[in-house]
Amino acid sequence: MVAAAIITAVVVGGAVGFGLEQWDTVRQSAQSPTATAPASPTTTVLGDAGSPLGASIALGGPAPALPPAPTVDQVAAAVIPTTVTVWTDIPDAVAGLRTRGAGTGIILTADGVVLTNNHVVSGSRSISVTVPSTGADFDAEVLGYDRTRDVAILQLTGSDGAAASGLPAAALGDAGALHLGQPVIALGNAGGTGSLITSPGTVTAFDQSIRATDSNGTTESLDGVIQIAADINPGDSGGPLVDMSGRVVGINTAKSESAQAEAAGGRGYAVPIGDALGVARVVLGAVAAGPGGTAQHGTVHVGPTAQLGVRVRSRTADPPRGAVVVEIVPGSAASSTPLRAGDVITALDGERVAVADDLTSAIDRHRPGEEVVLEWVDAAGAVRQAPVTLDEGLPG
Repeated sequence: MVAAAIITAVVVGGAVGFGLEQWDTVRQSAQSPTATAPASPTTTVLGDAGSPLGASIALGGPAPALPPAPTVDQVAAAVIPTTVTVWTDIPDAVAGLRTRGAGTGIILTADGVVLTNNHVVSGSRSISVTVPSTGADFDAEVLGYDRTRDVAILQLTGSDGAAASGLPAAALGDAGALHLGQPVIALGNAGGTGSLITSPGTVTAFDQSIRATDSNGTTESLDGVIQIAADINPGDSGGPLVDMSGRVVGINTAKSESAQAEAAGGRGYAVPIGDALGVARVVLGAVAAGPGGTAQHGTVHVGPTAQLGVRVRSRTADPPRGAVVVEIVPGSAASSTPLRAGDVITALDGERVAVADDLTSAIDRHRPGEEVVLEWVDAAGAVRQAPVTLDEGLPG
């Protein structure tokens, strides 16, 4: 995955180091490319009144005024004002180091709703956004996200805490109207330089399934993505993939680093814009409905992320039956219980936990500050339970 470009600085003296955290393996599923894009699955969640959440929320802006047969530079110039650079501060376990991430985002509304990849903002302590075309800076809050589609929705605020205003919103297109060989342009904060770089290319496949692995061994699977022949780079994540009319058709998300792909000028992957907008509408619809609603809407999480404060792994038994506690974070919610490393968590608030991901899903259904009942099996084989109040964790 084209993760954020990482800038690591030694706080106490020393030189500033610059590095790139890259997702170093992308594997394509064995699929035959189709000549035209399939219809994107929609993310639809019904609100209390029975209508889809966020269905009436207006997103995007007018199509840019371009001449017939515009050049790549003309299209890019029209898109750049609606594109932002995203900067994140990421906690680092190594004392004395500060890690900064860089990505890209797409302006969806004049009042500062921005679309980006979840992996750009996941685990960040703070987020700031710059509009390169004007130099304006904003703070950003994560309104919600969908890990399964790698999409996050941000809200920009000014230094006075008020929502942004008067921003130009991107023109939104239809990924389903694309065809093989169609010219497209990827824009993004490549290399974390703060400048928006243009990468022209063509559509080479649709409905691809990829598995991306970073240098730390973290993996993510994405389905239904668009494959493009374009030079996508770290820092481009969350940026717009546009057609030659300047309409956004996807979000730049991943790249292949195989020698074959590099020799061909690059191979990138983008989340179709329809998938991303489905997530945005659910998030914005839930926010508009006000506090008190559920935190989880299908695969879409809305609001702050709850945290138990444990690191777990799935059991090797077949069937797994539980999440083994590898580590308990000092001072966390879990540290206030008799839970110990090596114990096996089997349920949270009555929801069974068979594998490690089940625990994450169960926690996602709750908000920070809610009390839940944790159930586990200790080293002696005894089933134990304890109430625990969930902390607020980092987004994504």
